[in-house]
This record gives sequence, structure tokens and C-alpha cells, in this order.
Amino acid sequence: MFWMKAELLCAIWDIIKIQQIAVEEKGVLHRDCSLNNSMIKDDGNRSHGTLVDWEFAIFIAQGQKYVRGGMGTMPFMSQLFLFQLSEAVSSIATPECSLKCALNSHVVPACLIIHRFEDDLESVFYIFIWICIRYRGPLGVKCVLDKRYDWLVHKWSAVTFKACNDEKTTFFYHSRAHKFEEQFHPYFKNLVPLAVKWYELIRNKGPLNTVTFQEVLHLLDKHIAELLKELSPKLLFTRKILKGLPLPDIPVPAVDPGVSAETTK
Repeated sequence: MFWMKAELLCAIWDIIKIQQIAVEEKGVLHRDCSLNNSMIKDDGNRSHGTLVDWEFAIFIAQGQKYVRGGMGTMPFMSQLFLFQLSEAVSSIATPECSLKCALNSHVVPACLIIHRFEDDLESVFYIFIWICIRYRGPLGVKCVLDKRYDWLVHKWSAVTFKACNDEKTTFFYHSRAHKFEEQFHPYFKNLVPLAVKWYELIRNKGPLNTVTFQEVLHLLDKHIAELLKELSPKLLFTRKILKGLPLPDIPVPAVDPGVSAETTK
């Protein structure tokens, strides 16, 4: 839960920084960066973003290949990661081999998937877009989205890896930056420029180049600086209430008729 947009972006900044420290200092990859695993906590001084649920985290291996499983939540998976999963799933069992008896079956080698820190970093982008479309503002109030419309969050919630991969491939191959302006809730409209720049950063890099932690953190820094001037909903609400209250009757001190004007000066 957040009270203002600057707080949201600061929490996202914190989560990316946690990813960076885990990767660069500890050699650990989280592997399941999703909306439900991204939290905001308040320590009494200020709120902080935090990344929870490290049960699938692993030490980064040479070659960055890992056995499939425990590797994320589909709507927030990177496009390249989804492509690998869709290929892996389609190459495993077929109806013919599933009917074989145990004596004729063969051992299927464990499927290895490349999982890079860039995949987890891209997941944070999807979390950000998801919040700006799916929620009406602060305090966790969700929007009711018309199912007849092609919402990005619905497309990214496809039931298969292939379908979700196809949607995200199209999303990056054909420019879809205009979708942010169309689909962001009005409360988040001034975050559209950030969404567009983050989107273009990923899109222009392509699958063969790396979007770095520092590039995204720098992008967030610039937008946080602007949003820190924003008034929180609590303060705006308080001002609105105070503005609607009648002014108190302030008694005017009576002047003693026996006191001359010269005396009261």
C-alpha cells in the first residue's frame, strides 16, 4: 500500500536495488519477482520497498542455466524467459510417448532454462505497468476493467507460456507505447512518460543486449525528484475538509466607551 506516487516509485527503486545487491554482492538470483512478492513496509521513519519469498532463489551458476521450475509468475515473466519455457513445454511430452509403457519409456533429460538478472529486472517493469492499469490510485483500490477491451494485464495473463510469450513479443516488436496513455488510470497519467522511457529502454536494447540496474535506477531517480513535490492524498483530503469548514467566530474585543480614542491607540 502506498499513499502517493513518489512513494510507489521509491519502493520500486528499493526493490531493484535489492535485486542489484543480491546479484552483484551475493551472487543470488531471486527468480520470482512478481506483484505479490513486492511489498512496501514502514519502519516508522519512512516506507521501504522490499522483495519477499526467496524460496526459489539460487546462487548464480556459470552459464546461468537452471532446471525448469520455481521460476516466476507468468504475467511478470520476461519475454525471452517465456519463449524458452514455451519451447521447453512443447518439446516434452506428446500424446504418443505418454501412452508408452514403463519398459519402453526413456529417461527425459532435465530441461535447462537460462535465467538472467535482466529477466528479474524486466519483471519489475511489468509490476509497475500492472499497478498503473489495475489500480485506481493509492491504498490498493482496484479498477473494474471491461473484459471487452484488450487490456495489457489481461493479455499478459494468458493461460499458456506460448500465448503469453506471443503477446509480449508483439508488445515489444510492434511499438505499443501508446497503450500506456490509453490504459493507465487517470491517477497515474503523469507516470506515462516514465513508462514510455522504460519500455523504450527494454525495446531498444533487444534480447542480445543488457538493460542494467543502474540505467533503470537512474531513470527512476529523475521521475522521483519530480514526484516528491506531489501532495499526498491524506494532505489533500485534510485541506479539502478544512476548506469546507466555516470560519470560527472570532470575538472582537469591546472598547470601553469611557476610554478615549487616544488611549486605545
